[in-house]
Amino acid sequence: MDSEGVSTSARRNVLRGIGMLTLTALITKASQGAQKMATTVTYRTNTADDRFETALVVESGGMGRLSVGSNRGQPTWPIGRFEAPLPAPLVQQLATALGGAFPGSPSQDTLIPDESFREIRAAGAGAPLVKRVGEQLATPAPFAAAEQVIGRIIEHVRKYPQIAVDVTLSGLPKQVPAGTPRYIDVTLLNVGRHPFYLAPSAVWGKKGWQGELAALRSDIPAAQLGSAHQKFVQLNAANFIGLGPAQPAGPVLLQPGIPIAARFQDAFAWPPGHYNAEAAITLQLLSETDEPLFTGSAVTAPRSIEVQPRR
Repeated sequence: MDSEGVSTSARRNVLRGIGMLTLTALITKASQGAQKMATTVTYRTNTADDRFETALVVESGGMGRLSVGSNRGQPTWPIGRFEAPLPAPLVQQLATALGGAFPGSPSQDTLIPDESFREIRAAGAGAPLVKRVGEQLATPAPFAAAEQVIGRIIEHVRKYPQIAVDVTLSGLPKQVPAGTPRYIDVTLLNVGRHPFYLAPSAVWGKKGWQGELAALRSDIPAAQLGSAHQKFVQLNAANFIGLGPAQPAGPVLLQPGIPIAARFQDAFAWPPGHYNAEAAITLQLLSETDEPLFTGSAVTAPRSIEVQPRR
């Protein structure tokens, strides 16, 4: 599927492609003549990437705080931390979705190791209410309705990045003779409000950064694809060429709104053919004093490359 198809599918189901997701929402419901009742709601899923958790906290004052740990399946999304006031109608919609038929809907009590799941937990004054959907249970309608509201909350808050990075595969040759060294460029853009640092490029692959380009043949029917039709290139210190614009040795500074391109080189000693390639970069964002601010993984939109027979 091309990147446009992936994005269209993702818009239809915003929750299923963002990796490990936890939603913690403090929902305040008011009934006429009664005091306000606080309920904490947690939504979790590992359907896309179980390595990095994503969390949204809606505080009692109406502030939403979102942490997107992975954009797998959503390559146009930045990863990082987001923050914004939450419109009151969204809070009320979630409270409504968790009432009615939701408390009595089915739930999958147990999970096998590594099973994909989504879970909604509501904790108030009494015992927590937990509803879980794994691979052994079809999604109940009340659960799906609550997920739709959660998706709208996420869509709202993620428009307001605070400490966040957008990663793109900005440079890849369209055509290259097999065995000919060429550059691979990965551009990082601080889309948040605050500066942050990355580990020094000299330790990439060992600390603070792990990058890989994955390519799959696009000119072979899907049913015939095998491991021989895949190629992987590490994007780490061993084949790192430099930064543009250049920076002094040491931690890499990313100022808001200023892109930084990291250049790597590969010999492209691949079998001739057409490939779709994407980069996956796992990185840690650091403060000026080297304190971790955020850790996550960004997957870029795919790009095509033709490897030609050696001339």
